[in-house]
Amino acid sequence: MINFEEAVVETLFKVELPLDTLENGYGYLGCILKHKKSGKIQCHICGKWFDNLSTHIQQTHKLKIENYKRKFGLPMGYGLVSEKLASIRSKTALKNMEFMHYIPDKNLLSKVRKSKKWLKSMQYARTNASFQNKKGICDSQIDNRFIIVADIVGREPTSEDLLKYDKKLYSIIRNKYMTINKYRKINGYEYKSSTKEFLTKTQIIAALRKFYALYGRAPAYKDFQRKCLSVSQTAIRSKFGSFNKAMMVASFDTKE
Repeated sequence: MINFEEAVVETLFKVELPLDTLENGYGYLGCILKHKKSGKIQCHICGKWFDNLSTHIQQTHKLKIENYKRKFGLPMGYGLVSEKLASIRSKTALKNMEFMHYIPDKNLLSKVRKSKKWLKSMQYARTNASFQNKKGICDSQIDNRFIIVADIVGREPTSEDLLKYDKKLYSIIRNKYMTINKYRKINGYEYKSSTKEFLTKTQIIAALRKFYALYGRAPAYKDFQRKCLSVSQTAIRSKFGSFNKAMMVASFDTKE
């Protein structure tokens, strides 16, 4: 990772560190690097610097601008030009609009927003690397926060540790990877299996009957939320198919 405070380069737009590095290419996913002195921006493919990166990409690398942006997780609405050139183009565009007395077509805008292309672009806008970086949910940021929790607890954190020390990170991992174990497996951490998932049917029935003996009734949903049982609903469903089937097998017959 570049030390941006000491380096001669900086990011063209605001980003949150750390950034996802490129395995094959230059710079980082979801951001554009700018040379502090010349103001030129870097090509992710060859590493060279240009005022107009768009022309270089199309002529030298034979890539469409949209494909380039998708490949490196860049915002579709952000131009691949230096700030100096962008300023010149903006002034020229404003003069042309004033000269032509430009009036936006509201009906055309409404049609564009209903098109498949617009919907596809909106989906990309919420999933590209640049968006993930701003939200703090890119892979490097997740790893960094996971390591911070690991340093606090002195080991690889469990779901309970994440809920205690970084509840937002727990939600991010669940939304992005579905489960904490899937995140562990993908990123090379030790796979932590829940002991509750390996309970036998006999042990689950014993836990349900123990609850009945203590409280004189069958367990309800709120009891699982309050963690009054030593077995989870997930473990019950995995062994019996449903909670009701487990209750039928346990029978809770006081005459036994």
